[in-house]
Amino acid sequence: MDRCDFSSVCRTILDSATLNQVEFLEFLFDDYARTNLFFFNAGLSNRWLRGLKPLSSAIIKYYGADDKADNLMRNFSKSIIPQINDYNNLTKALHDLVLNDVSISDDFKKELLGYYPCANKSEAVEFICNILLFAMSRPFVTRDTKIIEKHTSSGVLSPIVSERIFGAEIPAPCKHFSGRNKELEELHDILSENNKVFVNGVGGIGKSEFVKAFAREYRKDFTNILYFYYDTDLKNLIADIGFSDDRPEDTDDEKFKRHNRYLRSLKDDTLIVIDNFDTTASDEELLDVVMKYKCKVIFTTRSYFDCGYTYSLNEIFDIDSLFELFSKLYSNADKNRDTVIKIIEAVNRHTLSVELAARLLEKGLLSADDVLEKLNECSVDPETSDRINVKKDGKSVKATFYEHIRTLFSLFKM
Repeated sequence: MDRCDFSSVCRTILDSATLNQVEFLEFLFDDYARTNLFFFNAGLSNRWLRGLKPLSSAIIKYYGADDKADNLMRNFSKSIIPQINDYNNLTKALHDLVLNDVSISDDFKKELLGYYPCANKSEAVEFICNILLFAMSRPFVTRDTKIIEKHTSSGVLSPIVSERIFGAEIPAPCKHFSGRNKELEELHDILSENNKVFVNGVGGIGKSEFVKAFAREYRKDFTNILYFYYDTDLKNLIADIGFSDDRPEDTDDEKFKRHNRYLRSLKDDTLIVIDNFDTTASDEELLDVVMKYKCKVIFTTRSYFDCGYTYSLNEIFDIDSLFELFSKLYSNADKNRDTVIKIIEAVNRHTLSVELAARLLEKGLLSADDVLEKLNECSVDPETSDRINVKKDGKSVKATFYEHIRTLFSLFKM
């Protein structure tokens, strides 16, 4: 479905009018043009009305004032409505445009469509201009004409969510992220075939940074990328999403229902990242709901799930990449290369342990040989009772990195 923006509203009006593009804009913005000695040319008018260039911000600001909005209605009533062949058909077309735009909340649709059906020409002018003013106020989204021709009629594109949801931008990966090129390509291939992917691995292996790097690397593949951090449960997560039309009096249940309905409308050109999904299928009753979303979802988790596709993220294999990471955090890494590599091997190439060791050495409290000696003293026995839990329906699986992390943190306190 077409997005209700300045371009689509104006094209709908022009389909019912005996006006060319320049005439239409001259009539519509007549008082602005006279006040500011502004002239409309065919090339710029065409780009505005095709959605290839944003309408002048000065025009938007001018008509954003309440008294100037009335001027827009007078312009329309005086010069454009007489050129409309059938204003009833036009109001119906605009009604359908708003109604079918899934990026507009149901409550705001009711407000926009309040004058429909219009009892007379005066109500029709107010109805049309209210929609036009709303469309002008929306953030501009460039139209790709090739994509529009191919996909809009079939409704396979998600709405642009940036004007509806706020605070869900995915963070950039840490500036020293490295060593996962092969895994990024693998995840890309997997996600092209599977809409729901669980990136699984022990704590501290770098799952969150890996997924952030994936979003940065393949951001052009998606219309929208949304990021959420899992804390308590999915119902609270969804209810707590910041939507532009949320009201202070809305209950959590009301927000959940409305937000969930909107998320269900997103297509597979939208990617949702749910980070830190460290729960179990039996503990999360709404997992089945999210698994039915049409959009793509990546979970980062220490747990194992039978649904979706599980992609296991293991230690970085390439020692040079880990040494590069170490070097970015420890300025004397090159001078102590042999010992640094031994430290990396001593912590089993565990990403967080490598980072902690590098930061510890940069503090200058211990030498590289001292840190290596301390790490070799700590237990790395897979049977150790102190271990990170990787859950599968509540059952623990052995992991071998806890002692390294505990030792490194204890050295930080020295």
